[in-house]
Amino acid sequence: MAPIRKRNMVVVVVTLAELKRSFLIDLIGGTVCYVLLRRALHHESIAVLGSMAGPLAIKMALRLSKRAPGRKAPVFVGSARKESGLS
Repeated sequence: MAPIRKRNMVVVVVTLAELKRSFLIDLIGGTVCYVLLRRALHHESIAVLGSMAGPLAIKMALRLSKRAPGRKAPVFVGSARKESGLS
């Protein structure tokens, strides 16, 4: 008989405040991005794409602004292999 593996269980706790914050960023940020792009460009499909990308950009900016003062922000140009020095 094969031995039974012990499996670790991961518990993720999401607070109600985080859910509300995320929902409001998606709702308000997406709406604002949609309206601004719709009025500026007069193009529906670009406004819809902007309403999806806008909240993601807002969340990323908020996440980067919470970083420790001494740490550098990540650079998204180039490959991960070059940035980590694993070449």
